[in-house]
Amino acid sequence: MWQEWLQFAIAMVIAVIGAIAVALMVTGAMRLFVRRRQWPASLITRARRPFRAFVLVIALWIAIAVTFPDPAWKPALNHAMTIVTIIVGAWLVGRWCSSSPTSLSVGTASTCPTTGSRDGSARRR
Repeated sequence: MWQEWLQFAIAMVIAVIGAIAVALMVTGAMRLFVRRRQWPASLITRARRPFRAFVLVIALWIAIAVTFPDPAWKPALNHAMTIVTIIVGAWLVGRWCSSSPTSLSVGTASTCPTTGSRDGSARRR
């Protein structure tokens, strides 16, 4: 019994280390990208923490799904991790869209998915 919990703890540590590694790789790639362009600076500063949290939640969810020792709790944990992923994903998208449209636009179209017009103003129905 304790070996299963030890295996789960090791998987959680590996998930955290993997999330840190992915975040560092993306950070390095974005630094190279930002050097050549000006517009992503606002996106990087506003979305850094939500992105890291999102990567961590996904990594922990995978570790829980693969190695959690009590199968009776897996559906509840899967549901909880789905909710946490949605919340952190909404935080990430909110940070992405809360920056000014001119700082996030490439050319004339805004990169925020909630805007529909070319000038970056929100769609009205």
